[in-house]
Amino acid sequence: MQHGKRMGNGKKLTSAKAKKILADGTVRGHKLTKKQRRFMGAIAGGQKPRKSKRA
Repeated sequence: MQHGKRMGNGKKLTSAKAKKILADGTVRGHKLTKKQRRFMGAIAGGQKPRKSKRA
């Protein structure tokens, strides 16, 4: 996982896909949480995902 967060089906989350998800505000019919919106915003802005510091 160097350039994108892997989604459940093994595909990488691209900046373009993150922008579409943010615009829609939902994934599979469920609203995004605040943390998910922040994550999508970071990916849409070109940041690389980092592992959580939590254990």
